[in-house]
Amino acid sequence: MIYETYACPTDEGIEYGFTFMQSKGDEDSLFDLVLGECSALKQGEVIEKAWAENEWAAKAIVSAAKARAAKEVQADTPDVLRGAREAVADLNYLSYEFGYLITDANGWDDTHSDDWTKVCYGEDGDLDSERVRLALHVRFKPNSAEVAEVYALDLATGNMIGGVAE
Repeated sequence: MIYETYACPTDEGIEYGFTFMQSKGDEDSLFDLVLGECSALKQGEVIEKAWAENEWAAKAIVSAAKARAAKEVQADTPDVLRGAREAVADLNYLSYEFGYLITDANGWDDTHSDDWTKVCYGEDGDLDSERVRLALHVRFKPNSAEVAEVYALDLATGNMIGGVAE
């Protein structure tokens, strides 16, 4: 599944959001995530900002679809297993409640094992606070994209933080 931005005229103005398709080039969309509607005069200032602020939702939907598909995939090759694990790990990252506003993140360090780690950086929202360095750990069951354990650590203290969203 992929997503693209869209904007289309309506009787009241311009509707905008994300449209989801099975693959690039598909003429039919599976569904749309409508972000809103604005007047044609304000479209330049409203639409681009809304797309940027809400792209996380489109990414989460795609990751969830990939994770769901990954559970149905037989890991008959290392590439298939890695792709399935990446989709599931991304979904866990997007849904994990760190207790901080995440401002940046590195890619996954999978070290060709069942343990995947992503270093990310967060802030508590206070203007004077320092950036916190965190590590999300996703442990998979052997030869599977099924998660065995997910947890995050504050790398300065070594303490576990946050939790999986319900």
